[in-house]
Amino acid sequence: MSAKDKSRMPSGYRFEQKIFGICSGVMPYYKIKYATFEECLNEAINVSRSRKWNPHDSKQPLLEKLRKAIKTQCDERHLKVSIEIWRTVGSRFDILHGVDGFIRIAKKQKNKKQDWKYFYIDVSLRDKEVDDHANPVHVLNPEHFEQECIDDTASVICKSTFPEVFEE
Repeated sequence: MSAKDKSRMPSGYRFEQKIFGICSGVMPYYKIKYATFEECLNEAINVSRSRKWNPHDSKQPLLEKLRKAIKTQCDERHLKVSIEIWRTVGSRFDILHGVDGFIRIAKKQKNKKQDWKYFYIDVSLRDKEVDDHANPVHVLNPEHFEQECIDDTASVICKSTFPEVFEE
């Protein structure tokens, strides 16, 4: 993408890229076929895997700070977890369902299939309402990624993912 094309992108899209990077190339909206939430989730994972994305080490500084804060809070409660961070910016998941990325967390269990819990994220420069449906998408603004707030953001993720462990 040329510098001229990048300068034409909305600043919100550039913020999404700063946090997550890009999952797939941006497609013109008129060429996108509808896909369900679950189809988009699976597609995003497959595209990211094909592009050698490592969900255990995103190389995105803000996401790694968030991962470390989540792990610390889980460790404090003696909860051993596997944490994966997936990006979906520019994918059908982003365009059709407003999901810029998601965090999958599972309790580590020997000889058992991991039971993944999902935390879907829409990063935004503005406050906005999100439909409350079967798969809630959580809006995170720039302040959620500031050093002072990263622990609070991790706490919201932990409480949402494991309410039975993180009850007040």
